[in-house]
Amino acid sequence: MKCRPCERAYQLTYYYAHPLQKERKRLDMAYRRTIPELNERLKSSGRKAYASGGYEKQRQRVVRKKEQFFPWKVQFARRSDPSITVTDIQTMWDQQGGLCALTGRPLGPDAQLDHVLPLARGGSRGLANLRWVCPQANYAKRDLTDEEYLTLCRDSIEYIGARIMAALRRRAEAG
Repeated sequence: MKCRPCERAYQLTYYYAHPLQKERKRLDMAYRRTIPELNERLKSSGRKAYASGGYEKQRQRVVRKKEQFFPWKVQFARRSDPSITVTDIQTMWDQQGGLCALTGRPLGPDAQLDHVLPLARGGSRGLANLRWVCPQANYAKRDLTDEEYLTLCRDSIEYIGARIMAALRRRAEAG
């Protein structure tokens, strides 16, 4: 006999370890919906879950997930400045609206903290010098300042654009 959390963990592990399980479950639910009395029981069960705060529970799960995400990220920030707290990191996330400070892309669990002025260039280790960025932008920026990074991006775009235009001219001349 397993406790509820252990049983839930076991079922989730089994579910993701067996990809056909999801398809079987989908087909089973489709079959159940063809039987009117069973379908009505499923609907009433859903209504009951909604009435007992089902959506509130989902929101709480999202909050818990956020609470687990930020403490892990704060370890990086604390290496720079031990006074940085989880609340500081969450506030910075909320101020940026969950978007990358360099690209504007939505950030996910792989988001990284970046120094605005790199430490190698004399940047401070404080919270004011940190921001959330997507990993791709952080890897591309490396130890460049924002101006140098933008110049690099512009140069790349101009170079690729010139190559495309040359290829189009060659194609037009040949065709």
